[in-house]
Amino acid sequence: MAENVLETGECVSNRRSPPAFFLLTVLLSVPFLLFAGTPLPGPANLPVSAFMIVCPGLAAAILVFREEGGGGVVRLVGRVADYRKVGAVWYLPILFLMPAIMLFSYGVMLLSGRPLPADPFVPYLTIPVFVLLFFIAAAFEEVGWTGYATDPLQERWSALSAALIIGTVWAIWHFIPWILQNSPVWAAGQALSTVALRVLIVWLYNNTREASLPRPSSTA
Repeated sequence: MAENVLETGECVSNRRSPPAFFLLTVLLSVPFLLFAGTPLPGPANLPVSAFMIVCPGLAAAILVFREEGGGGVVRLVGRVADYRKVGAVWYLPILFLMPAIMLFSYGVMLLSGRPLPADPFVPYLTIPVFVLLFFIAAAFEEVGWTGYATDPLQERWSALSAALIIGTVWAIWHFIPWILQNSPVWAAGQALSTVALRVLIVWLYNNTREASLPRPSSTA
């Protein structure tokens, strides 16, 4: 994700409004939240609110179109596939950090005598399909959270502060579906892990951008 400057040299993120993005994302999510407790057909038993994944990307595209026109939307979406700007060594944490965290958490559960979750069961042959679906879902979300909102927040605050702001909004955005499907304790724990995950995402983002881009301040 390296497109950050217009051809005129004007910083794109100066035109962007994270509060407007957050608000528009929530407004676009309302129709899905109204039916958050209704399950979709299929073995995954996903709720209707799962379609909220399109809202951050759609909100970002709407705002960028208003701010920069169609060319800005193309640049924004193109950042999803800007893999050549990522140093090879950074693919190690990108690909293996989350699996390592999950394995560690499962190890802690085993050592503490807690049973591992049995559902949902995913047949091995369907794993590539789920990887593709999760990539598409992540692309829709990260076009907004990372592609639109992260840089302007980092220009005003530190990287950690920006991550905590986005992570908090991200967790609140998910909270209604979580609380309808799970216990309050589970939802609270998931909210905390979501904020922590956003800190990791911003850390990876800042270390995989084109080297020539200015780095955000490390102080608040």
